[in-house]
Amino acid sequence: MVHRVIRPLIASLPRASRVSARAFHVSVARAASTSPFTERTGVNPAETKYREVSDSLHSYGSYLIQCLPKFVQQYSVLKDELTLYVDPSAIVPVLSFLRDHTQCQYKAVMDITAVDFPTRDQRFEVVYHLLSVKHNARIRVKTYADETTPVPSVTSLYRGADWYERETWDMYGVFFKDHPDLRRILTDYGSF
Repeated sequence: MVHRVIRPLIASLPRASRVSARAFHVSVARAASTSPFTERTGVNPAETKYREVSDSLHSYGSYLIQCLPKFVQQYSVLKDELTLYVDPSAIVPVLSFLRDHTQCQYKAVMDITAVDFPTRDQRFEVVYHLLSVKHNARIRVKTYADETTPVPSVTSLYRGADWYERETWDMYGVFFKDHPDLRRILTDYGSF
């Protein structure tokens, strides 16, 4: 059946572009015998890429919990990201440790924001993203708050936190205690 269809096709081709019937049949047979669903698959490269980094971040997270047992509640690692979870009252000591300790050196605050979970009692999750240029590393620190519970300001540790805290207060209503100038930054329509 296949020969009846293929031979006239090959014969109709110009002589220069003709493929031998044997080569054509071999390639058709190979294509028919290999299915994309039955081929052996290797390990997902993304999993191997992050496995070594993830293991070292788990060790680093355990180290931070040993150094700060009263302050760090838990940690999590997702791919190449380490997240610490702390009580709001512990945010200043934890960030101070992360900034000054020789194994950390997180000297730059990259972002401070909040996530609103209306169904939770502590509905706001305040998120700090820090950068260590010395160790080429990033870390995320999360704490929680509600409409009435203030979070201590970290502007005394990171001058760059000023506008991030103002923006978080303006957009989410998270109040930062001891902030030097907590006023609206984005929605202050009265000053125009």
